[in-house]
Amino acid sequence: MGMTKQRAAILSIVRNFNGHPTVEDIHALAKERFAHIGTGTVYRNLNILSDGGTIRRVQIPNQPVRYDKMLSEHEHIVCVKCGGVADIPSLELDLGKLPADVDVLSHSLFVYCICKDCLKQNRRPD
Repeated sequence: MGMTKQRAAILSIVRNFNGHPTVEDIHALAKERFAHIGTGTVYRNLNILSDGGTIRRVQIPNQPVRYDKMLSEHEHIVCVKCGGVADIPSLELDLGKLPADVDVLSHSLFVYCICKDCLKQNRRPD
């Protein structure tokens, strides 16, 4: 499939977003350029882009699907208070310790934390 104007705009939104946008984030920004773009169009194009390896789909348990512009191997840190997601360098898991009779296709790891902004909000003034 070719790169339509809408698909190019959606790709640009993901690549320029500061973080890991949800479909709702992407749809809101796409509507600024294409007033009548539907959520279904955004979903369809995100699926094409992620299935094609142009962007990465990130499925965090109990959160909406997010999209990631970084394709290299890396992990994610997730704040349990605000739901924020950030990249962390690959932890270089020793996949050699897995049984020899399995074929690893991919892996994902989420490190759960309370982010620095949420920690600041919970501190009491001296």
